[in-house]
This record gives sequence, structure tokens and C-alpha cells, in this order.
Amino acid sequence: MVCYSGFSTSNYLRQPYNSELSFNAGNGYGVYGWFKHDTTNNGSYRTLVYRNSVGSIATGFQVLLNPQGELYYFIYGSSTSMSCQDSVGSYDNLWHMFYARTVNASSHQLWIDGLLRASSTTNIGNVTNTVAELHLGVYAGSASLTYAWAGGHM
Repeated sequence: MVCYSGFSTSNYLRQPYNSELSFNAGNGYGVYGWFKHDTTNNGSYRTLVYRNSVGSIATGFQVLLNPQGELYYFIYGSSTSMSCQDSVGSYDNLWHMFYARTVNASSHQLWIDGLLRASSTTNIGNVTNTVAELHLGVYAGSASLTYAWAGGHM
């Protein structure tokens, strides 16, 4: 297990586009990991995983905590976008395991600590993106990096 902390808009992990990491929602994919966040709620989103174009939104996905500490899995598809959102806050300074899973283009799930917490049957189309980068700890979908995973560990 590897643990990282100290994230900010200038301190995050980045994987440039890599064709070996390309996938399509029709074939299914998933991303999982461990996280914990302190009890601080400063009214901001906190990004765990962002895979999409940098500086603009195309097709891809993200996993974030909202200002209430609720984890959500958001997908930008070629047809439409959708989200699976947990209704239980995670600003509790405890370790949690998440699994954001797309079974196919119209079956999406968000698992937390082994429990299915949210699902969607929205048909998103595909998520193919030949310039998508993978970011851990920061949101890269706007002109400047925002929503750093400050105050947490993953």
C-alpha cells in the first residue's frame, strides 16, 4: 500500500496520456483506492481521481468529495453525463475504500467500504478520449488546477 498526502494545486500526481490506459465504457472499467479526509469542511470539492482532457471537459470521469463530504463518481460521456453520489459524509478522518465501476455504457456503480452506495442506468455513450490525462489529487478540467485533495490522504 502506498499513501500520499500534502496535495495542493501545485502538488499532485499526473499520468500523461497513455494509450495502454485507454478504455471504452462499453467494455467496462473501474477505479478503486483508499482515502481518508479530516473533519474540515471548507465548502470546497476535493478531487481523488480525474481522467479527462486538461483545461477543458471532454469524455472521461472523476471521483470527488463534495463540500458535504459525500463521495461521488461523475462521468462525462459522449451522449450525456451522469453521476453516482453517496449520501453519507466521509469527513471523518477514517480510511475508506472506494470502487467506482462502469459495467457497460448504461450500468454504473459507486461502492464504499464494500457496500453499493449509488448506481445509475443512464446510457452515457462512450468515454474514449485520446488525450485524457490521469490526475490524482487535483481537478484539471478548467484553465487552472482546482479542488485539490488538501487535508486528506490516499
